[in-house]
Amino acid sequence: MPRYIAPVQDMMFLFDKLRNNKKYNEIEKYKEVNSELVKDILEEGAKITQNLILPLAKSGDENPPILENGVVRTSPGYKEVYEKFAEDGWISLSCDPKYGGQGMPKTVSAFFDEMISSTSLSFKLYS
Repeated sequence: MPRYIAPVQDMMFLFDKLRNNKKYNEIEKYKEVNSELVKDILEEGAKITQNLILPLAKSGDENPPILENGVVRTSPGYKEVYEKFAEDGWISLSCDPKYGGQGMPKTVSAFFDEMISSTSLSFKLYS
């Protein structure tokens, strides 16, 4: 079974040390964003990618998607994981809250996208 451990500590180093968070937090829409919140999001994202998305790689290898009568049928598990992924708000991390997003900076969604791409690039392209 493949293994993946999200580099949350490295991502937090980038977030905390290589950015000017003081100026960043002066931006009105990001006033509530702080290291603790970002770390919580990334740690939860790590669980999602390690426990839900990583296992899809094997499913996709063993049962690739097919085109049947003009309809694409995804590998087993993809639809269910995507629905959970969407329901839990992971696809809208950096989207504007007035449209149902979570309003996180692109930096945070880029970190999470990296986790997804590292565990299952095909799921990343699917999502």
